[in-house]
Formats: sequence, C-alpha cells, structure tokens
Amino acid sequence: MSPSSTKALAIGFLALAFCLPVRADDSAVSVAVGGIRLSKEAHISMEKERLSIGLHKITVDFDFLNETDKDITIEVGFPVPPYEWYAWEPGLRRDFADFHVWVDGSAIQYKKDVRGKVKGRDYTDLILASHLPLDFAENNPDDSTTDSSAAPAPAPRDPVLDLSPADRSKLLNLGLIKAIDNGDYVYLWSVVKTYHWTQRFPAHKILHIRHEYVPEYGFEPVEVGKLQRELKDSCIEDSLENKLKADVAQRLKSGDTANGEYVYPEWVDYILTSANTWKTPIKSFELDVERPKPDGQRTFYVSFCWDGKVERADADHFVARVANFVPARELRIYFLPSD
Repeated sequence: MSPSSTKALAIGFLALAFCLPVRADDSAVSVAVGGIRLSKEAHISMEKERLSIGLHKITVDFDFLNETDKDITIEVGFPVPPYEWYAWEPGLRRDFADFHVWVDGSAIQYKKDVRGKVKGRDYTDLILASHLPLDFAENNPDDSTTDSSAAPAPAPRDPVLDLSPADRSKLLNLGLIKAIDNGDYVYLWSVVKTYHWTQRFPAHKILHIRHEYVPEYGFEPVEVGKLQRELKDSCIEDSLENKLKADVAQRLKSGDTANGEYVYPEWVDYILTSANTWKTPIKSFELDVERPKPDGQRTFYVSFCWDGKVERADADHFVARVANFVPARELRIYFLPSD
C-alpha cells in the first residue's frame, strides 16, 4: 500500500477460499423471536472509533455519547461475518473464547446468539431438532495445542447418519446438507453469530467500550501473475505485484520449486457498516493496519482498498483517518508473504 494511495473501498469473497471470520463494529440490536436483530439507536453517537487490525491481533476502541437527558439501556451486539462448512477444517477454528469486552475499563460478560441460515432463511430450530452441530466450529481444538506425536483421534460419527431416511431427505431437499463421496455429508447452512450484552449509556456522558481478540483469517494460493485479476478487492498496485513476481522468480532460480509460481495471501474481514445503527456519522474514525513481523524467511506486504488517504506511519503501520465517517462498505485487509 503506497503512503498516500486513494482507492475505492470494495469487498468480495473468493470461491473455494477459506473465508474465516473477523468481528465487526458494535451495533444497537434487539432481541426478538428468530434471534438478534439490528435496530437503530438515533440518540447515541459514536464520537470516536479506533480500529487496529493485524494478522494476529485486533483491537477496537469506541467512545459513545448519549445525547439525551435520560439514561438509555439497550442491547448491544457485535456481529460476526457468516461462515460456512467449506470454510472450516479441524484445527483451523476455535470457539472464539479469546473475544473480550471492556466497558470503561472493566471486563464484562456477554451472550451469543447463533443462527443457521440458507439463502437468508432461518433453519435454526430444524437443525437443532435434527441434533446436528449448529455451530460446527464450536469448541474445535487449535492445532497449536495438539500433540503431533499422539495417534490421531478417530473421527466422530456423522449425526446425519443417525437420522431417519425421511428426515435426511427433508434436509437434502431444503439444501441444508449435501451428500459427497464415501457416504459422507457436508453442512450447507451459514453460521450467523452475534455477541451481545445489555448496556446502560448514562445521559450526556462518554462511555468507552473496547474489544480485543485474535482474528481468524482467510487463505488462498494464487498464481503470482494473477493477483490483481483474482483478488479484485485487494487494490494491489502494479509495483507490489512486480515485487512479488521478482520474489517468486528468485525463489525458483534458487531451486525452490515446491510452490511453483504461487503466493499465499492471507486476509481478515471486518464489518464496518453495522456502525450505522448508531447516530451517524462516526465523528472521528482511525484505522491502523499493522504489517506482520517476519515469519522465518518470509516478510509480508499489506494491501487493502480505501476511499481516502492512507499514510505510512512507520515501516509496519498504515493509518487512515476520517472525520464524520459513514461506512458504505465492509473492509478486507490482505497480508501477502514474500515467499
């Protein structure tokens, strides 16, 4: 990302990529039949937001102001971008136990609303009644904590196999499951998750809310000559693509041909537009993107689309500041290893 590049903010999900979730801006929500729903809260403004995104850590700081003469108590939600079975593999996802919230410096407890949807239609009750794992990534162990010397645990029995033929046909016809090779099934619903809690906003006072967590990231190998074509939402500049081509050529020249002409972009997604459930605009918004530290022999480049000025604060930080910001698109940050 060049120090002062101006790009159109864009978003797009790539087919067969591991699109893993990153969280989103706080939203005013309501609790109703069918789960959490976003609701407008026009009397509370977001005075400041500072969003810091790295490949291994994300922090978000908000300052909210209740502009009325009375305290306001509402349900506050933090939605996770939906994720699907094809984006999940054992060990790639944990249960988000690292998601933490502080209000005015004090840690708080939160609840989770989890729904299963296909093409926008909610099938949560049917999935639960069928004894299928609604959130199929929940409580999945992290690979880094697994003893590689231990014998692999046997795969658990697929609960789809325990359904009656009629119930299984119903799920197949509704597009909730799909049969694949060897008599196995995959789940086709999207997991739609929102963290939420009840929050009091004192009249005419600033309330500070902070989130911190380790993001899960997307990953997809791409031929180095097709980066701009395949990653249309990356705003990769010609100079960066040429640098990566040179890195790949040098790697191949050295005799390291295992990865061919591929590079391995990683990315995180962030939902910005949920901030619009508060009184708009965000009066002061700051985005700080941190380049990962070198990983072995790999160094990383950063690229993302942004409508406005992006400054290079130092060798590893890219900063964008916006006054009176009304998010119109979501955000995806690419981290591209040099090798």
